[in-house]
Amino acid sequence: MKNRFKHSINYSAVILAISSFVIGTILLLLSQSISADSLLVIGLYYTGLALIANIIMLLILITNAIRFHKDYCENLGTITILLLNIPITLYYIDIIFYSPF
Repeated sequence: MKNRFKHSINYSAVILAISSFVIGTILLLLSQSISADSLLVIGLYYTGLALIANIIMLLILITNAIRFHKDYCENLGTITILLLNIPITLYYIDIIFYSPF
């Protein structure tokens, strides 16, 4: 997969987005199956940490997109993949706090 990217920062951003999604999904599934308050706290701390990491990466990607504007397709695709975590995270938060279970 690394060969598909011209800029290594885009590869790093995709890895960050995928790992954020996978870790968040694992925490959601564990919290739904175990129902422990400690997992809720861990999930909230993880969400904050992932938010900070993804915002920093987004700023780096925007800078990279401006700097290398000729590779806009790759840069825009990477930014889109990174931003797809936002609605997923909001949906997961909705499940955790507003679920009747």
